[in-house]
Amino acid sequence: QTKGFAGTDANLPTGAGQIDSHTAGVAVFPSPKMVMKLDYTRTNTREVGGVKVEQILGALGFHF
Repeated sequence: QTKGFAGTDANLPTGAGQIDSHTAGVAVFPSPKMVMKLDYTRTNTREVGGVKVEQILGALGFHF
């Protein structure tokens, strides 16, 4: 992130704007009171040999 609420931050930390993060997910409602969710997130740094993180998150929600 290189911009804040009011515009560009003059005090950018080292490496600012060098991280890409993408998330995709799906939610399924097997009944009106239940939801099952699955998300996939991939985060990369733009540096050579930089960190790459991949994660899958699942959740179950219900209303009673």
